[in-house]
Amino acid sequence: MSEPQMAAHQPQPQRADLPAEFGVQDAAATSAKLPWDIARQRLVAARNYWLASMYPDGRIHIIPVWGVWLDEVFYFTTAESSQKGRNLAANPNVGLHLDSAEEMVSLDGKAYPVTDQALLERVFAAYEVKYDYHLDPDLTNPSYRCYQLLPHVAFTWLESDIGGSITRWHFRAT
Repeated sequence: MSEPQMAAHQPQPQRADLPAEFGVQDAAATSAKLPWDIARQRLVAARNYWLASMYPDGRIHIIPVWGVWLDEVFYFTTAESSQKGRNLAANPNVGLHLDSAEEMVSLDGKAYPVTDQALLERVFAAYEVKYDYHLDPDLTNPSYRCYQLLPHVAFTWLESDIGGSITRWHFRAT
């Protein structure tokens, strides 16, 4: 699986397409009450993230991970032999959710192994600053395979006003 490239960009907001029973008001896409800058800050600041991957038989595997958000992409590590690693080898589709739903941020996308040494060194440097935990950026080390989650869509909302604040954000791949 080759590593796709994604340019940093501002995702585009849209109102989420939800049933009327959810109480979402018709509003312009640009009226997001949880602006992307706040969502980005939450992605950067979070310590733990919940990653959902799929077992080969279609069941969902959800597990907390550490990671870093850089240039509108989420990076995390796992061993190739871990359940996450085996799941990602079979199916790169993943979901990511922060710990809290008060200012909710959730991503859907695909996770690919990082194969660029310069990018890997940059990601691991950010990882070390954030967690005070050193990872060796050795691409041949299967113990710490680094993955990039390229988001396709994100959802954000304020729990205090879910109906009026839920927003879908679309990322544009390049």
